[in-house]
Amino acid sequence: MNISMKPLKGLSLESVQRKIVSVSIDLADCEELNENSIEPTATLESLSDFGFDSLAVLQLVCEVEELYGISITNDQIADMSTLQDFAKHIVTLSERERNEVCSV
Repeated sequence: MNISMKPLKGLSLESVQRKIVSVSIDLADCEELNENSIEPTATLESLSDFGFDSLAVLQLVCEVEELYGISITNDQIADMSTLQDFAKHIVTLSERERNEVCSV
């Protein structure tokens, strides 16, 4: 998969959620999976319904880390139960980065 890194500044929750769903679809082992069949409120565990196993979830995290140039710890992953939680974490990192730049 060819992913270009995006800057974190100014990300919206909706755009990050859409990107995570898109990456999930690309990684899934399920032809029926599309943007209408997976909601941002889907739990990471429910992704198993679409052919995801624990390795695929880790691959999703790695793809998103690469996409946004971030690092997510195992503890942070454990605190994320939904795709929306995952997106909120990325947006929070975006807001922190923006605040750090503004305070310099």
